[in-house]
Amino acid sequence: MRSMSGNEFAEKLLNGERDFSGIRLERSFNLSGTERFRQVQNYLLRQKLWEKPVILNGADLKNFSGVGLYLPYVQAAYCDFSGSNLSGANLFKANLDCANLTDTNCFKTNFRFSNLQGADLSKAILLKSFLQNSDLSRARIRSGLLDHANVESARMVRCNLMSSGMQHTNFKHADMQGANLSDSNLQRANFWNANLQEAKLAFSTMCNADMRGARMQECDLAGCNLQDADLRNCCLAKADMREANLTNVRFFNCDLQHAVLEKVVLKNASLVNANLKGANLRNADLELCRLSNADFEGADLSHARNIETAAQLVDARFSRTIITRQAHRSMNRLLNQKSMFVLR
Repeated sequence: MRSMSGNEFAEKLLNGERDFSGIRLERSFNLSGTERFRQVQNYLLRQKLWEKPVILNGADLKNFSGVGLYLPYVQAAYCDFSGSNLSGANLFKANLDCANLTDTNCFKTNFRFSNLQGADLSKAILLKSFLQNSDLSRARIRSGLLDHANVESARMVRCNLMSSGMQHTNFKHADMQGANLSDSNLQRANFWNANLQEAKLAFSTMCNADMRGARMQECDLAGCNLQDADLRNCCLAKADMREANLTNVRFFNCDLQHAVLEKVVLKNASLVNANLKGANLRNADLELCRLSNADFEGADLSHARNIETAAQLVDARFSRTIITRQAHRSMNRLLNQKSMFVLR
């Protein structure tokens, strides 16, 4: 690894050199604070970087400052940007495979269509960043800040976002299968039509989140706060939602077959047209829950609380549903259909 001063780096770049693989740049070099920054920017803007990109593979750029830097198509696999300030930089279609971006400032940075597979962005500031169509598979963004970021249509398979702030973040159409978002703040996040199969969201705050049409089979939502969230047309088959707060949640037309809803709070929730066949609702609170056309065939409602207060209970379907004898006496007075219960 060869050492290089900041001025030498800028000079070589302006003279047409592109390959800086394996360099160790002067520590804490502030390119955006130098007199030559505007010259470098204007030069890069005139280049066909898609044909001849800047190459920084394996380079050491710790604590580098490139605020607003124009560097699309950069090849920076395994590059160390830790502690750098890249806010407002244009890194469109960059190759940052397994790059180290821990503790970086990427406020409003453009990562559209970039390759960030296996990259480490732990504790990175990604507020209002642009990550549409990027590949973040197996990336680590633990304790990151992604509030108001745009991650639409990104590939985030098995991405680790644990304990991150993601309020108002746009995850529309994102592929997040097996991703870890547990213990995160996802208030008002948008997961419209996202793939969250086998994802981990346990103990996250997801109040007012938009999850319409999301695919969430076998998803871990245990202990989540989903109050006022919109889960219409979601597939939550075999999802684990035990002890979650589901107050005012809209489950209209949801697939909840064999889901674990033990000890959940469903106060004022809407389960209209929901499929709850084989679901586990033991000790669930169904106070004022709307159940029109909900299907509880084979579901376990033993020790469920306040089910007699549920709205449209008469329109729900119960076949081989497991309930306690006390609940059976209360429900029989309200049902005008012949229902087959299994009493416990």
